[in-house]
Amino acid sequence: MLGLLIYARRFALDNVNFVLLMLFLSMHLLGARYLYTNVPYDRWTAQLFGSPLSSWFGWERNHFDRLTHFAYGLCLVRLFQTTLVSRLRLSERAAGWFAVEWVLASSALYELFEWLIAATLSPAAAEGYNGQQGDMWDAQKDMALATLGAAMMQWMIHMKWITSSSAAPIIKYPQ
Repeated sequence: MLGLLIYARRFALDNVNFVLLMLFLSMHLLGARYLYTNVPYDRWTAQLFGSPLSSWFGWERNHFDRLTHFAYGLCLVRLFQTTLVSRLRLSERAAGWFAVEWVLASSALYELFEWLIAATLSPAAAEGYNGQQGDMWDAQKDMALATLGAAMMQWMIHMKWITSSSAAPIIKYPQ
């Protein structure tokens, strides 16, 4: 929250970016509460709809971590784009491209950092810590989902379903 307030004070944070950022942070709070591999969304959907979500799709693993990686791209690429436009004065198109590239690069760095920490601190427990759940391609799928989320948001911006420029800021402080 402190980082958000500092960011909002320095840059004009518009309504869309604020809501997307809060959605992404809420998912992280949920994942931190249960650990990503143990978020009980199957129990929740079973209580709401009578059957677990995993049974609808034939899943055998908990996919909350993958949903969070997808949300990283979907929810934050617009924030990166509007920052590049407002601070570096890039065109909307160039800023959109660099924002997607930033999502892919930062996802790759995160996956490398996660692997390095797990392998260094506890090699025996690395798979459990990383949340791979037996999937040797977990890191690549996570990076692909973040990039897919970013590309989908850029497509929604291109289709004019979501504006790309900052409008009505939530918090705007005098410079």
